Amino acid sequence: VDYTPIPSEVWVDDDYAPGTCGGHTWGYDAFSKIQDGIDAVSGSTVHVASGTYYENIVLKDGVELLGAGSATTIIDGMQNGSVVTAVGVGNTTVFDSFTVTNGSGTYDASWSGFCGGGMFNNNDSSPVITGCVFRDNVARSGGGMCNNNKSSPYITRCIFWNNSAQMGGGACDGQSSSSFTDCIFWNNSAGMSAGGLLSIMSETVITNCTFWNNSASADGAIANVDAFPIITNCIFWNDS
Repeated sequence: VDYTPIPSEVWVDDDYAPGTCGGHTWGYDAFSKIQDGIDAVSGSTVHVASGTYYENIVLKDGVELLGAGSATTIIDGMQNGSVVTAVGVGNTTVFDSFTVTNGSGTYDASWSGFCGGGMFNNNDSSPVITGCVFRDNVARSGGGMCNNNKSSPYITRCIFWNNSAQMGGGACDGQSSSSFTDCIFWNNSAGMSAGGLLSIMSETVITNCTFWNNSASADGAIANVDAFPIITNCIFWNDS
């Protein structure tokens, strides 16, 4: 039997920068990979220092993953699938203050291709995603993010910028009920439909969001297919 205690908090630092946080010395106690930090805890918090992390990560139920700020804490997926994946996680799972970039998506048969270039929330996942930037990701569906199969993430104060897909350049919902609040969809593109956001058989809630300069062959900002979105107090500006 392994009696090693599971820590309540761990730290991740890509370059072992010196300094202290919560009594821990980053240079000696930190993991160098985000996934190693996630794997080391259960129902706890992972603090991630500023830096660029070249990896693809899978969130764990009940774990809070906290970056040092989206401007300085970057996860680069190296075009090797979805940068961030969540499967069956609940609303105590937190993803906060990161930039997510250079993702290429996860293959899903229901989308007939790769989806969720930046982030893929699947199978009844409901993480809280706050203060993040999803930029320069690609996929067939949901360049920046794909929420699938009864997922209901709460996304607030996030920016979807310069992502691309055939459908849902910025993000897409499939049989889900995601909530986007105070978000910006900017300069995303789709080869077929929904430059900003695609909702299929979903009850997407969109509040206080701006859709700016998105483009597609059809439905520059939003496309709804057999969907029942609630759109409140939003700005649609220069979409095409």
